[in-house]
Amino acid sequence: MFSFLKVRIKRKKNIKRTIIRVVIFILLIIPGLFIYGFGVALVENIKTNQAIEAFKGRANGIYTEESLDFGGTIQIRRYYEVSRETSYDTWWTRKIIKASIRYNNTIIDLVNVHLGWTGYDEIFENQVDLLIDNLDFDNTNLIAGDFNVSENSDGYKYVLSKGLNDLYFNNNMDYFHDVTHRDYIDEKKIATRIDYVMSNEEFDTKDRKIVFKDKRVSDHFGVYIEIEFKEVDE
Repeated sequence: MFSFLKVRIKRKKNIKRTIIRVVIFILLIIPGLFIYGFGVALVENIKTNQAIEAFKGRANGIYTEESLDFGGTIQIRRYYEVSRETSYDTWWTRKIIKASIRYNNTIIDLVNVHLGWTGYDEIFENQVDLLIDNLDFDNTNLIAGDFNVSENSDGYKYVLSKGLNDLYFNNNMDYFHDVTHRDYIDEKKIATRIDYVMSNEEFDTKDRKIVFKDKRVSDHFGVYIEIEFKEVDE
């Protein structure tokens, strides 16, 4: 009987020691994990801030340029990066292409865009800001392409807040919701209007239509508009 009580007491002491050790281990490991997590977050924040500063630096007119001769007519093309991601190997990288021409004594900047939506460290509004920073508002800008934001979104409103006009819609609600994109070329998927023709100036839209709807060339349709430039005296 005495031996049985002795063994039982010993077992209780062992269980108590084990519990104490587990509690001590937990008390030690939790602060360690917290410190480690804080350190990782701090390093990631530093990297992110550096990437953001590098991204903002591209608003200072950093681009690649090429000059093309079309029978004596010189066309200058510039390529700007507007996404934080710049690797050629990832589809998150976004660029704009700008070409300048002279028509009726007016310099017209033709800008093609393919912007990305917010996600994976990319922010749509930041890309719009960089696009705007690289436009010359002393010229007539025609900006066309896939903006990747629908006509009812805050992103669309943000674009308009930067002084750009939607030339396809052009204050005619009959055209505001015209679909330009079907996901995976499947009519059962979500249909949206995310492709636009924008300008920093106002034009009368003489004609507009969505093309390539029947004979599709991609998951996007084409956006066609016809506008008229006013004659400018020498």
